[in-house]
Amino acid sequence: MKLKTLLFSILSLLLIILWSATFIAVFKNEKNEIQTELYNNSKNVAQSLSLSLSNAHGDKTLMKTMINAVFDGGHFNKIILKDKNNNLIYKRIKEIHEYQIPNWFKQIITLKAPVANANVSNGWIPFGIIYVQNDIEYAYFKLYKIFLSLIFIYLFAAILSIAILEIILTHILKPLNKIKQQANNIINKKFVKIEKLPFIKELRDVTIALNKMVEKLQIMFESANKEIIKLKQKEYIEPVTKLYNRKYYIEKLNSLINHEENILEGINIFIMLKNLEEANKKLGRTKIDEMLKEITNEVKNFLKDKVLSHHKNKFIFARLNGSEFAIFIPNINKKESEKIIKLLKIRIEKIVKKYTNIIEVVIGAYVVTPKTSLETILSNTDKALAAAEITQDKIKIIDSKEPVLYSKEKWKEILTQAIKENNFDFLEYKAINIKNKTIHHKTLSLCLKLNNKILKYSEFIPAAIHLDMLDEIYKIALKKLISLKLREKYSFKLPFEFINKTSNFLYIEKTFKNIKTNYQLILEIPEKFISEDINAAKELVEIFNKNKIKFGIYNFIAESKNFNYIIELSPEFIKSDKNFYINQSKENLIHLKNIAITTESDLIATGVNNEKELNILEKKGIYIIQGKITEKI
Repeated sequence: MKLKTLLFSILSLLLIILWSATFIAVFKNEKNEIQTELYNNSKNVAQSLSLSLSNAHGDKTLMKTMINAVFDGGHFNKIILKDKNNNLIYKRIKEIHEYQIPNWFKQIITLKAPVANANVSNGWIPFGIIYVQNDIEYAYFKLYKIFLSLIFIYLFAAILSIAILEIILTHILKPLNKIKQQANNIINKKFVKIEKLPFIKELRDVTIALNKMVEKLQIMFESANKEIIKLKQKEYIEPVTKLYNRKYYIEKLNSLINHEENILEGINIFIMLKNLEEANKKLGRTKIDEMLKEITNEVKNFLKDKVLSHHKNKFIFARLNGSEFAIFIPNINKKESEKIIKLLKIRIEKIVKKYTNIIEVVIGAYVVTPKTSLETILSNTDKALAAAEITQDKIKIIDSKEPVLYSKEKWKEILTQAIKENNFDFLEYKAINIKNKTIHHKTLSLCLKLNNKILKYSEFIPAAIHLDMLDEIYKIALKKLISLKLREKYSFKLPFEFINKTSNFLYIEKTFKNIKTNYQLILEIPEKFISEDINAAKELVEIFNKNKIKFGIYNFIAESKNFNYIIELSPEFIKSDKNFYINQSKENLIHLKNIAITTESDLIATGVNNEKELNILEKKGIYIIQGKITEKI
């Protein structure tokens, strides 16, 4: 029972008892007064009438006239005149009952009408006795009217008192609702302080305590946030050029090609400034650093102009070591890559020649296709760079040996038929908590049924993106998702390319509106989407919340400038590739865990395939994992 309901019930009952007691006391007093009045009136009339009758000098006709006049002018039940021998001389008795009084009232309330008498004389000689009894019906009528008036007055007073009590309790306990809301906010991982403190001491103390708890949580989060940003700068940023370093490059590249992002093809480029150390000794570190900064700015501007504006692709640009740079451009073919690499070499050489003739610009590149591993990309790009040193133009591009599954035309035919016939289904992958050997949740991954085989997500989605057919596929998938007869907890990934179109938000909202699934659904969105447009992410998460759908973050590599969005959006979990956790420093991981603890978000490692990786993650305190290894647990 609510405190307000309890207080309202008790105080209302007390008010009702108080007003009832008052009503009974007042009514009882009124009844007693009427009862007394019945006798006093009869007595006074009897005495007055006896004097009048004495002046009639025994004239019976005159006496009758006097009795009739008094009886007709008042409220009497009877007036009787008897002689001194108790013989009846004259009587008037009321015969008509003119007052409508409920029988229950007469049964509950008892009134008595006493008979008063007085002696009548003729001079000094006694003549007889006059008997007078007041009309008890009239007394009941007067008392009934008083009863109704009191009922109205006290009912009105009671209702008014209860209404005022409701207003007072609402006002007094209003801060309690804010405290309750604040407590619920904390449970829901929203940390909001109550600015206006209640005037009631006990409620004020509780509010202050909750505000202090919120402050501590905010300080804890802010501290972790700042430390991660600081450590990220230290761990990921190369100090001279302010480019990302090798560690970031490998982590980011791994996230792009581990099938979380959808790459149909791409190019990985290593640029080496050969003989940089000799030039450094000859020109000095200051001059060489100046040259490196100029090269960095030139390459950045070139890539923004040639890659971002024309291909709308995000690229990775990093400095791997003193003399080597790396560039990865997703979703670009070999022919376009060759043009970009030649132009890059010309621009870099132009800057180098301003400083020295010692340095040679050498470029090696590897063409990336779906399913290419990180190790394959790095080793083959290194081979290309080594081979480029002995070529005349100092450029070498190695093609991937991975066969292309289908041609563009064939993919269009396959996907068109799949959309028409709804040939899409889901594969299940377990996320296991290795600490207690339980299933944390299961991830549903979209697949395509093609004749007698099943194409996994990573095999057909890149083609769907490049053929602009992703929206149709995912609209089918979402409809199918809500019809699944499942139990427990399941997650489903929404690709960046689908949710990056805010026009699809309306479809998501419409699909899940008023739909109740038998299983708990968690929709996963990539960190990239949140970091690029936090407002759109908030709008999407709000749609999830309205429809009682939870959300998680996948492909997390701590790429954002700050992590306030985690506390604002409160994800169910944060998924990162195993290498992200394995390569994190102890300090960085501690701060990331603090953020996760603050928001009650689980940290999950994906792509865990063997015991060695599992043991490393367990030592680092990452206990929820996904990958091939889960089949053995």
